[in-house]
Amino acid sequence: MNFNEMRVIRNILWTTTIALCLSCKNGFGEPEGPLSLTSFKEIDSLINVKSFFDARRKFEESKSILLKKDSIYLSAQLNSVFNNLETSNILIGRLFSEFGQNISDSLERGLLGVEYVNYAKLHKYKKAHDIGEKLLEEYDSFLGPDEQEGYANTNAIWEPLKNVAAQTISKSADTEFTMSRDKANLKNLPVKVGDITMDFIFDTGANISTTVKSTAEKLSMHSIPASIQVGSITGEQVEASLAVCDTLRLGNMTLANVIFLVFPDEALYVPSIDFQINGILGYPVIEAMGEVTITKMDAFVVPQHPTKKSGGNMALDFLTPIIELQDKSGVRLPYAFDTGATTSMLYPRYFKRFRENIEDHYEPTEFEFGGAGGSIKKKGFLVPFDVVINDKSVKLDSIELIAKDTAKAFQHLYGNLGQDLINQFGGFTINFESMYIDFE
Repeated sequence: MNFNEMRVIRNILWTTTIALCLSCKNGFGEPEGPLSLTSFKEIDSLINVKSFFDARRKFEESKSILLKKDSIYLSAQLNSVFNNLETSNILIGRLFSEFGQNISDSLERGLLGVEYVNYAKLHKYKKAHDIGEKLLEEYDSFLGPDEQEGYANTNAIWEPLKNVAAQTISKSADTEFTMSRDKANLKNLPVKVGDITMDFIFDTGANISTTVKSTAEKLSMHSIPASIQVGSITGEQVEASLAVCDTLRLGNMTLANVIFLVFPDEALYVPSIDFQINGILGYPVIEAMGEVTITKMDAFVVPQHPTKKSGGNMALDFLTPIIELQDKSGVRLPYAFDTGATTSMLYPRYFKRFRENIEDHYEPTEFEFGGAGGSIKKKGFLVPFDVVINDKSVKLDSIELIAKDTAKAFQHLYGNLGQDLINQFGGFTINFESMYIDFE
C-alpha cells in the first residue's frame, strides 16, 4: 500500500467546467469589439482549464475594456473559485435580471453550473439538487457524456440530503491541541460525539468527510438510505451510503449537521499494517473552521476569529484547495494542496509542459498506488521538484511524476502537494475566508 494514495475519497464529488460557445457575438447575443471579445475568451478559457490565478490577473488587467455583462459573468465565476459564494450568486442573479432576455442557452447552462457548485459548498443540498436536475433535463444537449455522468453522480448524493439542514459551526474560543499520528503516520484529530471520542484523519484533499459503518453506528449517526457508487483507484466501484452527525465537537468548536460518506469497514482497512480508519474530516468541516494552523510538531490551532488578509494565493477546484507556486524561473503553476498525502506527486500536465527536459534526464519507471478498492500501476518518472516559497528555495530530491492518466483529477492541475513539502517548514496556515496558505 502506497500511503500517498491512502486518500480514499478523492474527487468523489465532481464539478463541471463551463464550456461556452462564443463567436463574433458574446453569450448575451450582442456584438462587441474585437479587443473586448478576445479578452473575454482568454479569461473564460483560463477558468475552464483551472488556471484561476492567471484568470484573476488577466481579469484585473482587462476590466476597463470588458463589457459590463461580460465583466459580471467572469466575476461570478472568479468569486466562486475564490470562495465568495454568496457574492457569486448575487452576480448571477444580476445577470439573469438585467440581461435575461439576451442570455444564450449555452451561457445560461454555464451560469447554472456555477450556481450548482456554489449551493453545494453552501450546504444547500436541495437547491444544488434542483439545479442539477434542471441541467440534466433541460440542458442535456449542452452536456458531454462525462458531464452528464458527473451531475447524475453528485445528484445521487444531494437527492437524499434534500431535507437535511445545512452544516453550521460555532466557536466559543480559540481551539488548540496536539494532533496524534496513526499507524500510517497521518495526522488525526480527537472528534467527540456525545461522550465518545475517536481519532479522525485531518485531510484537506478529501472532498467529503468519511467514516465506516461500525463507527457511524458507534457514534449514533443518522443513517440516510442511499446507494452511492464511488470510483476506486482501479476503476472499480465501491458502494457507500450517507449519514448525518447531529453534533460533533472539536475542542471549542461545535459543528452541527455534518454529512459523512459511509463505507463498509473493509473498504477503509489497510491489511499491510493492520490499520482500520475510523473516519476522515474532509473539506466541508475544515473549510467551516475558517482558519487552521498546523505546526511541524503537530500543534493544531483554530482561532475563534480568522485573520483578514488580502492577495490570497489559494483557490478552490470545487472542494479541493489549489495553491499557486513559483519555480526558480519565475513560472507560476497551480497545484492541489493535500494534507492527507504523505508524499507529493506531479501530474501529466507537468510532464507535458517539461517533457523534453524530463525525457532527456530521467528514466521511465512504474508506480503502484493503493486506495479504496485495490491498487493499480501507472507509468512515470522520479524527478526532483524545485519551487520558491516565501522567498525560500524548497527542493524535493525525488517525487513521483505520472506521465499519463485519463482521470479528471489529473487533467488540469500540475500536481498534488503533500506532507513532504509541508514539512520543509515549521508549519502552515490555511485560511478559507481570505483564501491563502502561509508557510512558516
